[in-house]
Amino acid sequence: MGAATPPHFLSVDGYTWEHWLEIHAAGGTKALAARRLADELGTGRMIAFGDNVNDVPLFGVADESCAVANAVPELRALATRTIRSNDEDGVARWLEECVRG
Repeated sequence: MGAATPPHFLSVDGYTWEHWLEIHAAGGTKALAARRLADELGTGRMIAFGDNVNDVPLFGVADESCAVANAVPELRALATRTIRSNDEDGVARWLEECVRG
């Protein structure tokens, strides 16, 4: 039996440039969890929000992706739209404006 891929990785925070050791199940990602939840709920559409490179796979499975204004450039380039920054409560404001209507 071969060696298993370890369920962790070293990442660099896009804001402070500090290094983080993240530990999770080998197949555990935001993208897989969001897709599974959407499938179980029977949602017709998924909108994802993000700010850092760990959100790249999540944006890949979403129908629409919103990067906050202070997101890392790589994520903003993938987003279908950019919303207000984290410091301006961008996600909460988007939800108030777009969901409440």
